[in-house]
Amino acid sequence: MSFKNNIYNYLINIVRRSAGLERFSISINAGNIVYLDNINRSKKTKKILVLLHGLGADKDTWLQLSKCLTDDHRIIIPDLPGHGESIQDVSLNYSVEYQADRIFELLKVLE
Repeated sequence: MSFKNNIYNYLINIVRRSAGLERFSISINAGNIVYLDNINRSKKTKKILVLLHGLGADKDTWLQLSKCLTDDHRIIIPDLPGHGESIQDVSLNYSVEYQADRIFELLKVLE
């Protein structure tokens, strides 16, 4: 890993921690999904917000906004398959319907 990547990762982790978010990884049928969550700092009675990024983005798109939300909500921010650190497989169908099914599966696994 280059020096530039090391600095980026160090700084992005500082911002994640300041928002109360931790990085997690979980396996679903399509493959591995990486997501940010404040589960360890939130009570299960809090409302859950799932923040989804757009095309060409990743989970860290939401870091600044999530700082304003983590005190009152459980926040789940996945890297959609084909983006960020999640499964990257050219044989998968990345249509909206398939991505929605994968997010639904992720949420079922997370309960």
